[in-house]
Amino acid sequence: EYIAITALSFSSARLLLFYSASVLSLGVLPIVCKYYPPLWAFLARAPCSHFRDADFVLVLCRDGAYQEIPVERIISKIPLAQRRQRSFTFFEYKKQRYVFREGTSTFQRMSSTLNISASDIHNLRRGMPGSEALSILQRNGPNTIDVDPVPIWQLLYDKTLHPFYLFQIASVIIWTYELYYLYAILIAVTSSASVFWEIYLTKYNETTLREYIEPESFCTVLRDGEPTVISTHHLVVGDAVLIDEAAAPAVADMVLVQGSCIVDESSLTGESVPVVKSSLDIYDRGEERYRPEGRFKDCTIFGGSKIVEVKPMPYGYKPQEGDCTPRAIGIVTATGFNSTKGELFRSILYPNRIDFKFYRDSVAFVGVLGVIALIAFINRLSLDLITIAGGFCESLSLFDVTDCCDVVPPALPLVLTVGATMALRRLKSKGIFCICPDRINYAGRIDTFCWDKTGTLTSSKVELHGLEPCENRRLLGLAPSFRSRYRDEQPTTFEEATAVCNSLSSVNGELVGSPIDLELFRAAAGWTLNQLAESVTLNGRAVPVLARAVPPKPRPTSSAPSSARTSIASRPSSASHQQTTMSLSAHDPSIHDPTALLVLRRFPFDAQLQRASVVYAADDGTARLRVAVKGSPEAVRILCRPNTLPLDYYEAVSGFAASGFYVLAVASRDVDASCQATPDLFVGSVGDLCREQVERDLKFEGFAVFKNPLKADSAATIAVLKDANIQNVIITGDSAMTAISVARDLELCRDVLLVDVFERGLGVRLLPLEAAKKSPQSSTFPTAVAAANTSETESTTSSLTRQRPRSATLHSSMDQLALPAANSHRNVQRRILMVGEHKVDDAFLDWVIGKTRVFARARPDQKSWIVRRLMGIGRHVGMCGDGANDTGALKAAHVGLALSEAEASIVAPFTSVRKRVSDVPALLAEGRCALETSFMAFKYMFMYPIVQLYLAAIVNQLGSGLSGTEFLFDDTFVVLVLALLMLRTGPSARLIRDRPTDTLFSPLITVSLGGHVILCLSFFAINLIAVAEQPWFCSAFTAVSGVDPFHSWSPLNASAPSASTYPCYPI
Repeated sequence: EYIAITALSFSSARLLLFYSASVLSLGVLPIVCKYYPPLWAFLARAPCSHFRDADFVLVLCRDGAYQEIPVERIISKIPLAQRRQRSFTFFEYKKQRYVFREGTSTFQRMSSTLNISASDIHNLRRGMPGSEALSILQRNGPNTIDVDPVPIWQLLYDKTLHPFYLFQIASVIIWTYELYYLYAILIAVTSSASVFWEIYLTKYNETTLREYIEPESFCTVLRDGEPTVISTHHLVVGDAVLIDEAAAPAVADMVLVQGSCIVDESSLTGESVPVVKSSLDIYDRGEERYRPEGRFKDCTIFGGSKIVEVKPMPYGYKPQEGDCTPRAIGIVTATGFNSTKGELFRSILYPNRIDFKFYRDSVAFVGVLGVIALIAFINRLSLDLITIAGGFCESLSLFDVTDCCDVVPPALPLVLTVGATMALRRLKSKGIFCICPDRINYAGRIDTFCWDKTGTLTSSKVELHGLEPCENRRLLGLAPSFRSRYRDEQPTTFEEATAVCNSLSSVNGELVGSPIDLELFRAAAGWTLNQLAESVTLNGRAVPVLARAVPPKPRPTSSAPSSARTSIASRPSSASHQQTTMSLSAHDPSIHDPTALLVLRRFPFDAQLQRASVVYAADDGTARLRVAVKGSPEAVRILCRPNTLPLDYYEAVSGFAASGFYVLAVASRDVDASCQATPDLFVGSVGDLCREQVERDLKFEGFAVFKNPLKADSAATIAVLKDANIQNVIITGDSAMTAISVARDLELCRDVLLVDVFERGLGVRLLPLEAAKKSPQSSTFPTAVAAANTSETESTTSSLTRQRPRSATLHSSMDQLALPAANSHRNVQRRILMVGEHKVDDAFLDWVIGKTRVFARARPDQKSWIVRRLMGIGRHVGMCGDGANDTGALKAAHVGLALSEAEASIVAPFTSVRKRVSDVPALLAEGRCALETSFMAFKYMFMYPIVQLYLAAIVNQLGSGLSGTEFLFDDTFVVLVLALLMLRTGPSARLIRDRPTDTLFSPLITVSLGGHVILCLSFFAINLIAVAEQPWFCSAFTAVSGVDPFHSWSPLNASAPSASTYPCYPI
């Protein structure tokens, strides 16, 4: 967060000396100290030898700036016998608390996050002692996400002390002293308008951001084993929160340890479909540390998301007397600015600094104006010393200093901000909202645009194309549903697997969840899914039923197997479980249904593993447990027994993917008794099954093939960007062949060079367009860039285990690549790829990334890495996604556009509430308009003071000058009005190939600016020469040659004739 800190202490004597020096320097010293805080620290603070005794710290930020922060101390309110520490010494920097540690004698960042193993989380379900919670609250601070309102006087003070406005204040004083009252008033009014406009924008953005902050509310937690109602601001990490209220926002990041919830995360991720959050396995005894992403994401409720429905479970927390409502329980894992929502707010309040040449060059151009003013000052001063004697001081005051004041236009800040503001208002009228106004100018320079595929370029809804079962290692062909193939037979294991292997949940009578889960469940026509608070008895122990899948009626039933391993009762008696089960009415058709399938255990979808699985049993009185697994063909294949795989597995998958279909592989198996370990504290033996035990030795059941059609406006949008010379890149988690098919449909590529990223190398294959629907063959090229020599076979992420070429090379002329991400996260993060035993350097990696059109099998962290890598090679990158798993990439890009129905989404700088990819050209057009009009207005504001300075200097040298009214007319009507009218220019109706430049020193700008200046000065010179040649022309020096300008213009010789005293005005 920072580079270094320096300990300082308060000193009354030093502070008094500083104030005295400030008065003597006429306010110059405080201004200097404001822009160089180390000088303030040296003059007004005393050095401190130890951080323990510091009253202030001077922080050196990563951008080179300094900031003085006060050190706070909190005396513990906990009784002496219970507290660990007497007081806390800390300071807060960028909404993070740094606490002094005696052991290290320095300040360390105090992260308000839970950092324990998943198994230890369940130990917190009974709550924590009140004294411990108070101690954590004092140490970590309250659970608040606050945007501190900056007082208007503070903003006014900061703006006024800006060098630009200090210059304008000096100009007002000088022009007033020279009796140019009207022009002095104009400068004051224009500068004030610029200041108040900037303050208005700051307060408006601040107010907009504060609207996203949830107000204080109350919640119920377990403290000292008792339910206690507390303010949400007093929540601490480790609190057990009782969740029993729907339609309420989540008050912090929490991991569910009991029950399940349906949550709306649209304000955080842009995902409009409610998400099912299930409880963390209470039998998870692994030592893996909890983290909100990865396999724990499906059981984590992120702060700021809205809880739509709460589904309590019949075990765990035992209701107190008089409270018969079972509740869901969540353990607080992060609070305040350490929560997911808090981190998003921090990224808005303290964005990563992205260098933009326009802002840097604008400062340089003002410096150029200052140099020009200095040259004019020296020139005028030298003429005064030579031609005017005795009146040096007055002449200097009147002409020389005022020449310098003409150089920097007072309306410059106003002009530079109005253009972007108008563009943002036009975007808002089109349904595009912005939370980072500074990013609008970046949109004008985008030359590479990255796209998420599913939900962005393609529809968020998928359609089942068909189901292809496998029998005796043969694929039987596609069928639209199970009913069309098996009409009056018992459900097959393939059908059972599709019916139970999902994370669907019922909300108000409707199933919600992943579109793929919904579509696959509908394929099992006639099945119903019930989620009743029930449990079954397995080996004498109660096991919760997560869901009950019931096949359609009437269906023939089979008798129960005679050789049952152990008994399984349908439900425990109400007498023994009256407090942990809900009573079920006898008329419910799902009770005692031997055809029903009971889901006893879920392993949610893991993006790293690319699969999900469930453990289920039939409600037929047996203990026969089965496993159903579904996932990517690559992930499922390696888990299946080879003798169950069809011989044409790879060809079938490649054919579907090459045609643009999304393919899931389904497998299953029986769970034998050897997998059932000793019972744990909470549930029976099914709870002891770990994922590695369940997902192995599977029998391949078949493929589920889906269509994910392109959106209606995707092709037209891509065509518009291509015509505008913007490179389009697809970054997706889908397979390479599916992504390539979509890219070909969008005409992003034809013949493709597919680069497979292995653990230890690169594999290269050529995919001609003519062979798109055939199995891709390996190919080599004559020009060797790198070679790979590895084993005969190796597993890849984009395809299946297959024969690898012993030597793979890259052709230097290929510019269309598809690059699946590596299996190993380490390979990508270290930015090093291995080919054989040789390292591929960064130059080669940048070449590959720069040429790639499709990145497949990319995880969320890899998406953001790809975006940053593209930015690192000089690209101006935009990103568009639905926010579900590309939040990092949307934040990392120069311009991120989230397709979300939530206007208050803070997942990206820009949000399209219409969820249309066609909003991308509109955004880029407005960005180009804002940038181009800013350049145009800046050129005009740069040109006119040069022309005005030259005009005033020449006229002064000719013995004359401009009046205050003339200056007023120039700055009001010739400059300000025209500049504001320029900024009202709207965007072009279409994007063209030429983009606005990003530097004021480009030939386009300098030639244009220089040409206009030369043109204006040339016309002025021509007019001046033409006037001087007229017979009636009389110069000012001749006109005043007979009078004394320093004594009321009285004649030098009172007795001289009037013709000699007033030669230009004969009487």
